[in-house]
Amino acid sequence: MKPEDSRMAATNSVFRTLYGGGANHGERYGSRLAGGTKDSLDFIRRLDLWKSLKVHKGCVNTVFWSDDGQLLLSGSDDQHIVVSDPFTGRTLHKYNTTHRANIFSARFLPQSGNREIVSCSGDGIVLYTDLKNAELAAGEAGLRSWNSFNCHSNGTTYEVMTVPTEPKSFMSCGEDGTVRLFDLRKMTRCVKTCCKDNILILSPSAVTAMTLAPISMNYIAVGSSDSHVRIYDRRFLKMVDCSVPGSPNDRHTVPVKMFTNPSGEKRSFRVTSIAYSADERELLVNYSSDHLYLFDATREGIEVQAAQQAASSSVDKGKRGSKTQHSIDSPPPVRRLRLRGDWSDTGPEARPAREMASRVLGAGQARPQLQATIMHRMTEVLSRMLADPRTRIGLTHTNELTNDSDLATVVDDFRTFASSSSSGEGNSTAEESAAAEPQPSTSGESSRGSSRPGQSTAGASAKPGDDDDDDDEDDDEESNPNQRKKSDSSRDEAAAYEAELKALNDLEAKVLSYDYVLRKFVGHRNARTMIKEATFWGNDYIMSGSDCGHVFTWERATGELVMLMEADQHVVNCVQPHPTLPMLATSGIDYDIKIWSPMEEEKVRFDREAALDLMERNAVMLEETKDTITVPASFMIRMLACIHSLRNRRAPPAPAPGNGNGNGGGGGANGGGAASEGDTDSNSNNNSNNNNEGSSEGGGSGAEHFL
Repeated sequence: MKPEDSRMAATNSVFRTLYGGGANHGERYGSRLAGGTKDSLDFIRRLDLWKSLKVHKGCVNTVFWSDDGQLLLSGSDDQHIVVSDPFTGRTLHKYNTTHRANIFSARFLPQSGNREIVSCSGDGIVLYTDLKNAELAAGEAGLRSWNSFNCHSNGTTYEVMTVPTEPKSFMSCGEDGTVRLFDLRKMTRCVKTCCKDNILILSPSAVTAMTLAPISMNYIAVGSSDSHVRIYDRRFLKMVDCSVPGSPNDRHTVPVKMFTNPSGEKRSFRVTSIAYSADERELLVNYSSDHLYLFDATREGIEVQAAQQAASSSVDKGKRGSKTQHSIDSPPPVRRLRLRGDWSDTGPEARPAREMASRVLGAGQARPQLQATIMHRMTEVLSRMLADPRTRIGLTHTNELTNDSDLATVVDDFRTFASSSSSGEGNSTAEESAAAEPQPSTSGESSRGSSRPGQSTAGASAKPGDDDDDDDEDDDEESNPNQRKKSDSSRDEAAAYEAELKALNDLEAKVLSYDYVLRKFVGHRNARTMIKEATFWGNDYIMSGSDCGHVFTWERATGELVMLMEADQHVVNCVQPHPTLPMLATSGIDYDIKIWSPMEEEKVRFDREAALDLMERNAVMLEETKDTITVPASFMIRMLACIHSLRNRRAPPAPAPGNGNGNGGGGGANGGGAASEGDTDSNSNNNSNNNNEGSSEGGGSGAEHFL
């Protein structure tokens, strides 16, 4: 008997067992078959690309199987939702929605015969679609907007979720920090711009992911942009007043328990996906710019009340510390910049920056390398300019002195980009994500205004009138007692700060206990997009997408990598296992949906050495990405032009030609003026080392020449 015939005979015998033993036996054997195939390492290592569905004209941000596993629902940047048959490859429905931005999530409503769909997008709109009425005549197209909900209109809506036992209701979550419950029996539309209806949960920060306990269907686990995972019991929801003096009177829903990122870093990590295990005892949490964790949901987690006290103490500390600071803080850290749409650091061929610099580039790699060099030079220019105390004074008082609201807006945008995580980028809607999550800032303070009181004293001596001609002898005439008083005062402030910081750390130590962390899965890279799904594959394995264009599979019990599949040219965002069969649907930046299934045994698909090399490369690039922010090209142009305009406005008159001072374009500490056109043109042909010329305080002639 040929090998093909033997496999066919085995397949036929399996189905005879399933369907020949009656309904009860068939259901029991079917469950055993599904569990056995997905928990088989042999089947996992035989997964290979079976079919590609080219049904969209944009990045595919959401993929979802129907309950019976016969249909596949997808949504894309092209603002279409598509229902396709993955087994035949046919497109059954393709509907152009009224979403005005990228679709991030779409689900079939339960018990609707796969005819009713809810979806959400980056414009904050939640849309209910009945496919029976989707094919409208051209004159009736306006009626489609009647089934839209505008409740999240002030920010991105990240996810929609259904309850299997409730066919006419669904939930959504978004940047406004709410989880909303919609009942189609009561309302079919909402056009309010600042809607406070239908709020089920009000969170202190943006809700970026959520999941429902699969057995009880009462617990909702919510992932946020502040690193926390909060679990709510939707049967017993109560509000608490978390307001502190001087802050808005917000009321937040009290969670049953909380978990947080166990890395210990003093920064926030956005949750990009969260999933309950089948027995709802564990939570799989994927963090942007960090790793994938398995939490024990039966543990108590961190103390909710202590966490609120720590947050309040942090706010109070910042307010008290701000009184001792000068009105001009140190500038926000300027990280490396990356233009939106630049995916050169993603995909299977991506390499760390240090490795790219040492490689001999081919013709296809010249343009990304040139772009990286330009962005590196722009970063240096911005860093030097914002290190100039006079520039910071101008940024602080520009709106008051010049009524230049455009510059103030650009500065606020820059602070938002600089203080937010690079994980804010979501496909082509990175700007929406970053803009929707601004960090608190006031006039004269950067968004990282919790620096030590003594840190900004170096810039405090620089004032708008500091361009006088005092020489060094005048500085030496200051009395020593006054200097000692200033020094003693600075030490007292630093000591008070250290005492408050120690008290806050002690309080946080009571809050943070990471005994709920069961496993940490490493090797993948999650930084470039707002969507990066991780899921359970059967009972024994974990899967996740990655910025390197691969699907990673780990053993659940040990965290060992057991399989690696190249699934996208750039980023894999969605990984959705079939409800019963050992099949997987993936999507990402590519415009197609890929279906994976176990194939022939002869082919070797997992190379452990290559996998280890990729994991090491991802670890290096993940650290690089933490120092990189994504900005649109228009923002870069506005930022450089506005700062340059400000420096020109405050610059002294240009010296007459031939005065012998040799200052060129007026750069340096006392310059700040623009370089001449000839200098600009000639400098553009120099190498990147020329950017280091000039004063580090005033921005330097190199920075001016670059502009």
